[in-house]
Amino acid sequence: MLPPSSRGLFVLFLLALIFISVYALYRQEREYSLVELLIEAEMNPKVVKKALRILEERLNSTGSPLIEENKVVFIYISDMPVEVWVAGDWNGWSPSTDHLSRLGETQIYYLIKEFPENARVEYKFVVGEKWIPDPLNEKRAVDRPDHSVLMMPSYTESIYTSQPWKDLKGRLTSLTIESRWLDRNVSLHVYTPPNYWESANYPTIYFQDGSEYIKFGAHRILDLMISKGEIRPLIAVFIDPKYRSCEYAMEDDYVNFLSEELVPFIDERYNTSRVREDRCIVGDSLGGLMALYVALMRPEIFGVVITQSGAFVPPRVLSTVCPKATNRDIFSVAAKPRPMKLRIYMQWGKYDQIYWIDLSEENKKMAEILEEAGHDVTIMIVPEGHNWGNWINHLPDALKDLFIPVS
Repeated sequence: MLPPSSRGLFVLFLLALIFISVYALYRQEREYSLVELLIEAEMNPKVVKKALRILEERLNSTGSPLIEENKVVFIYISDMPVEVWVAGDWNGWSPSTDHLSRLGETQIYYLIKEFPENARVEYKFVVGEKWIPDPLNEKRAVDRPDHSVLMMPSYTESIYTSQPWKDLKGRLTSLTIESRWLDRNVSLHVYTPPNYWESANYPTIYFQDGSEYIKFGAHRILDLMISKGEIRPLIAVFIDPKYRSCEYAMEDDYVNFLSEELVPFIDERYNTSRVREDRCIVGDSLGGLMALYVALMRPEIFGVVITQSGAFVPPRVLSTVCPKATNRDIFSVAAKPRPMKLRIYMQWGKYDQIYWIDLSEENKKMAEILEEAGHDVTIMIVPEGHNWGNWINHLPDALKDLFIPVS
């Protein structure tokens, strides 16, 4: 048996070995931080070879972009010296904001960016005068196959959009209505829930950009949520615009079409609730602007609104979209006191931009004005951009909030 003094030395020796082992593992882990290596390689050419080796290993195992916690490394490979930029949701699709650096004299060009850990952003590379998707990233946007998609580790795709599509349990019917106000026939698609004849008082949702919402699965989302008992059974009316830019630019003829022609048309033919609180209007971007405007002008018809990245832009911008657009300011319209209050669900992206306007800030401003006017406003802000990948993924959140099942 070792004497007490020797046992003490032996224990200290073991502790020292443990410390050295842990420190070595720590150093080894730090050495494998690609972001740190790339930053170090900018000033120390001796690190370039090591950074290149680790970068290639990561590319082979995970693909591009490379992610370390909340940092992202965009990679572009070129045999020839080039100027490469990345344009995306976060920089307003600017072709001259985020420049990729060359890794030493290698073929690798890279850019380090930081994003929230639950972000989803779309982007393209700008190589010379060409805009191209990321050749190393197979993920593409649902509405723009030429847009590459970055999903951060904590981003969650809705279970209602990620599941394989199955046959509808409800029914989707296409029909038209002749409109005196719009001087044309308007195409509609009407979704009715499973076991439709069991009720005579269904809530109704009116979707602007109807075929687009259908294209990306809104009717299937409704069908699945209703079948699972997660929202109330309801009827959805998907409306197709013809002259979208003008019809959605706060056009009063469109307001009159919805309130005086379409709603009575649907109420006469379907088992709908006639209560304003059971009638919702939905829209994305310019459709979101129009949805809010319609409800503000005709609150006795529509008591509930969902806006997704509402394009709340000033009249000067609307006039560039539609030369005959009204000079009304949507913020002034929203601020006007009204005896009938609305329930409004506003959802938008942190990186929402359109017409060089920061829609995230404009939506925040609108939410404050609506709350000051006495409306019941719920907001949801996500680290995403102005696109269907954002809107369709978060539509279920709005539906769950507004159409809670009746017990």
